[in-house]
Amino acid sequence: MNRDALVVGINQYPFLKDTPTSKAKHLVSAANDAEAIAYILIQQIYSSGTCKLRLLPA
Repeated sequence: MNRDALVVGINQYPFLKDTPTSKAKHLVSAANDAEAIAYILIQQIYSSGTCKLRLLPA
C-alpha cells in the first residue's frame, strides 16, 4: 500500500500585517514544526514498509 503525505510549514507571510503600512509579521517555527511532523510520520511508515522523505527547499 502506498502512503503519501504532504506537510507544509511556511514561516514568512509578506501580507500578514497589523495595518497596511506596518512591517510584515512572520511565524517563528512553522517550518521547523512541519519538519518534525514529517520525521515522525517517516518513523511510523518505516515501521510498516518503505517510504521516501524529501524536504523542500533541499
